[in-house]
Amino acid sequence: MRPRSLAGPLVVILIGGLFLANNLWPELSIRHLLTIYWPFLLIAWGALRLIEVLVHAFASRQTPSQGISGGEWLLVVLICLIGSGGFWASRHAHIFKFESLPKVAEALGQPFDYPISGQKTVGKKPHIVIENLRGTTHIAAVDSDEMKIDGRKTVRSFLQSDADQADKQTPLQFTVDGDQVFLNTNVEKVTGDQMVRADLELTVPRGADIQAHGRSGDFDIAGISGNVTITSDNAGVRLKDIGGDVRVTTRKSESVRVDGVKGLVELHGKGGDVDVENIAGPVTVEGAYTGDQKYAKLAKPLRVQSPGTQLQVESVPGEITMDLSELTGVKLTGPIHLEARAKDVRLEDFSQSANLSIEKGDISLRPGRLPLAKIDAHTHSGDLQIALPQTASFDLTATTARGEIQNQFGTPLKATTEGHGAKLRGATGAGPAITLDTARGSITVERGELKLKSTVVSGDGPPEKSVTIETPEGAIKVQKE
Repeated sequence: MRPRSLAGPLVVILIGGLFLANNLWPELSIRHLLTIYWPFLLIAWGALRLIEVLVHAFASRQTPSQGISGGEWLLVVLICLIGSGGFWASRHAHIFKFESLPKVAEALGQPFDYPISGQKTVGKKPHIVIENLRGTTHIAAVDSDEMKIDGRKTVRSFLQSDADQADKQTPLQFTVDGDQVFLNTNVEKVTGDQMVRADLELTVPRGADIQAHGRSGDFDIAGISGNVTITSDNAGVRLKDIGGDVRVTTRKSESVRVDGVKGLVELHGKGGDVDVENIAGPVTVEGAYTGDQKYAKLAKPLRVQSPGTQLQVESVPGEITMDLSELTGVKLTGPIHLEARAKDVRLEDFSQSANLSIEKGDISLRPGRLPLAKIDAHTHSGDLQIALPQTASFDLTATTARGEIQNQFGTPLKATTEGHGAKLRGATGAGPAITLDTARGSITVERGELKLKSTVVSGDGPPEKSVTIETPEGAIKVQKE
């Protein structure tokens, strides 16, 4: 009879002993030990099998015909997968908020509501710190030196008595110390299975600074003339008509909308949609925002840095829209600098220089203002298209390593074939250098139209229509008959 191995049963006994120890001594973190030392299970298993083979050999008994059976190999693979996954998760625990998983009462219990209210004199320009880990916070500004709180605390529980106990455990903390105001809903202090959230409606003095922190729940703030700082794990953020600086940090956000800020705007973290417009100060966006992004009417520089895109623009009188695969900019003021891994890019009516580098994606350029500035556009895999006004001055070099070139501009540009690719060269006056380059793709250079701007000329008689034509020498106004 073929000898049976004792390694498998001994390993099972070892694992059972570890879990028994975890039950007897909860303070001993067996999970933590297993995520780090799980390879010792394989070492112990292999050592036991080696000892068995040696014992059989010294005793002149029949040794196992196979070192490890097919079922044991499957178990080894499972241990490796589970152990490696556990070790990776322990090293990236900040990504997974296990403590934020819903409690049973939150999913199955019924809601019990309790009113929240308060009012205090806080001065004209208080610094207000808000701690509301779960719940929505709406803040409106008023011309007053008082801060007023209205709201509702919701406790999800199976029993009214348990909900009442949770309400007592989470009292509202509202204190004033000089110009420092502290507001804490204390929803995290509940000790039972209940889940507590607080939805707040606040009116604050217009000159207030707001510093708010939450874990889940939206923030809606309008009319504040001071600074606004928001830190949240998971929140939708809507800010409007803010007189100071805005800083928002989120781990996960469905959307961030900022409209009308006189200071700077900084967004950090992760989220979905981003909508930023009417900003007087510089705008900085750093993080992984995977939804639709829009930037419009920005008077100062815009800087966007994400895992796949780096964008810098001097100002955005028009707008920029982009998502994970496309970027469109209309009426931009450079210098423009863009680096992206995979993105189709389209820029229209932009001025000053542009430097674009794309690993994979098409590039379409239509500079709409004269005189032109230096343009460098490179894509490793994708097509390039540019429309240049006939009266513009430039020195163009276009190269494709594998593809074709279409010269729709005409003279003085001349195309030549080079191996599997082509090259286009030519100059019109002493203009800036325009360099187009793609390793794999086609290039098209065409004539663009001059931008016509309709105006109205006033005088003693009725208004007469005219058009303004932008030329390299300046704007020429031509009156229409």
